[in-house]
Amino acid sequence: MIAPDLPPQTCPKIDKAREIVEAAQAELRRIARDTNDGDAECEIGDVIDDLVPVLALLEDLRDANGKLRDAAEEWAGKADDLEDERDELRREVSDKDDKIAELERANENLLEQLGNEVDANLAARGAATSNHPTASA
Repeated sequence: MIAPDLPPQTCPKIDKAREIVEAAQAELRRIARDTNDGDAECEIGDVIDDLVPVLALLEDLRDANGKLRDAAEEWAGKADDLEDERDELRREVSDKDDKIAELERANENLLEQLGNEVDANLAARGAATSNHPTASA
């Protein structure tokens, strides 16, 4: 097969990254709840909010990877088809090469046969003219 192997699915890794981000958000919520500092609570809330787009980016990455995998599978199929076609063409070329060699051998045999016939005809003419009475005159 010409096409390279597809990489492993990335969804489990994306799921793991989501779990890590969501766990961090949960821990930050717990810390914000347990703190008595209003400013720290607001800053922790901002950090939690900053992590929300990361989750959206992970889903975008999941979608993009899915599309890349689909395209790679399609191209791998096309590569397999082309490899099969190439192999068939190689067989056809080999068959044609064999046929050419066979025809060249037949041509050589015919040329040899023709040469022998020409030689025989020339020898017969030479013998006929040497036996002919006007040939010596």
